[in-house]
Amino acid sequence: MDKAVEIRARQLDALTDGLHINQRYPLIHEVVLDPRRFHAAQDAVGQYLRASLIASGVFPVCDDYEQMVQLYASKLLRMPNVTPNGIVKPKLDTAAEFMVMHKRVAGLIAGIVLPGNKVVKMRLPLVLRLVDGTAPLEVVNRPRANNVMHSDFWTGSCCDLALLLPLLGDVEHTTIRFGEPVEAAENFLQELPSYRAGEALYRGITHYPLQMRKGCIYFQDIYCLHGTHRSGGGLRVSMDWTIQTVDYPEVELRHSSKALTTDNHFDLETWFKVGHELMFLDTEKVAQTRARYAAGAGAEKVALGAAVSGQTSDTSKVVNLIDAPGVLPLAREGT
Repeated sequence: MDKAVEIRARQLDALTDGLHINQRYPLIHEVVLDPRRFHAAQDAVGQYLRASLIASGVFPVCDDYEQMVQLYASKLLRMPNVTPNGIVKPKLDTAAEFMVMHKRVAGLIAGIVLPGNKVVKMRLPLVLRLVDGTAPLEVVNRPRANNVMHSDFWTGSCCDLALLLPLLGDVEHTTIRFGEPVEAAENFLQELPSYRAGEALYRGITHYPLQMRKGCIYFQDIYCLHGTHRSGGGLRVSMDWTIQTVDYPEVELRHSSKALTTDNHFDLETWFKVGHELMFLDTEKVAQTRARYAAGAGAEKVALGAAVSGQTSDTSKVVNLIDAPGVLPLAREGT
């Protein structure tokens, strides 16, 4: 095991000490979740997807969210607020459902009881991702296509750890492969314009035989290589978001891109207030997103330093729910 990987593995062990771990590999740990809290999160995700479909002009006729994901897979993937990498962006039409979804996922995290003071910040907004069982060439050949083994750091992420939460759909055949880099270069942690370019930063991969399962969350170190793997299955719905731990400042000092000008991670106190005292929303509606993309404004940007700012739109904001005069106009606009 490389020295850098060994250090990161020890830090991950310390972070997850005392949690209910079922599958454990040096750079990724599977933590078992409370079933009641997990099912509440599943329902909230289903409601958010249903609201996104309705805002897109599609009206689902089933209330079973597992069934909905399979029956409406193609329509879900074609929603205007879905990016080429499958991220379902929150819009004004879906702000209420997004807030409830965040609240339920925050409840999952609160139920884990992380070791004190080791997690400092979490990403906002959460990333809900749709992954099709098959993908066209224009998707898999993108510079930062998720099917290529990669580190999240290569997008310029301001983090040292990621959380992965499989929620609905086919997680067995539309899954993710994980592994650790062998003989990683000293500059392994850097921002790259494409994931393929990262293959020059390590000699090989030690693959982990981990199979994702619903009802678990995965703590994945920034050194962990991972990539989408498809084997003829259906649509997968999962959530992933990055975090900063007490070990992040050293990573930031030595490796973070100097081109980055924003950081979309919030302290835990603020992050847990979303859905209670705070609301994350985008003032753009789904119909406006459709019009903007139809006009050609949705072209992918891979310029270094653009990744973090591109993860949220210019029209997104965090609103204080206690400030009723500021919230009511937005609420009326969204109806």
